[in-house]
Amino acid sequence: MKKFIIVGYIALVGLGCKTVPLQSNYSNLPRNVLEEKTRAGDLQAAFWLGDMYLLGKGGPQDTQKAWAEWKTARLAFEKEPALISQTWFKKAYQNNHPLAIVLELIAFGTNPAKIKEPNEHFLQSLGKIIDKFLLSQEQYPQYNEFLTQEQELSTFWGEIAYTIGQRYYATEQMQNAYLWADRACKLKNKDGCILAMKTF
Repeated sequence: MKKFIIVGYIALVGLGCKTVPLQSNYSNLPRNVLEEKTRAGDLQAAFWLGDMYLLGKGGPQDTQKAWAEWKTARLAFEKEPALISQTWFKKAYQNNHPLAIVLELIAFGTNPAKIKEPNEHFLQSLGKIIDKFLLSQEQYPQYNEFLTQEQELSTFWGEIAYTIGQRYYATEQMQNAYLWADRACKLKNKDGCILAMKTF
């Protein structure tokens, strides 16, 4: 499962975008402009073009094209996690954009050592991202099909959340144990649901 996070979707699509200097937020640009910028290798344009295809903005809905653009963006972020620091991406993440949250979770998954021996800062950061992932399902129902495509990612983090909950349970830190078990349960981890009931 950890291999999924690290090499994820590399077989699905070739890396077609490169890093370009930040210009402005592209979320409201016309589709044809985004298509042009994407062909020129602009990652931000690819991100928002996928959004337009999925939601049918500026033209007919095309789910397959949306997946293709987002897979390109995902591969770019997997290859260069520093892209997450770009202002436009941070804004999308703060607004709970489902793809931004998924990319952030993937970036966390590229460091197995931190998952094995997590410090408090790592746990707080991870908890916030998982909470955002769960919130995005309620806040953006139009992305449900996309989030369903990310089921393996959700399963992976459900297992991690359960493991963290177990560690807290073993040291009798019941409040933290419940918090992580509840997250695991919401990520469809059955053991997490059982642990949540134990610690409630």
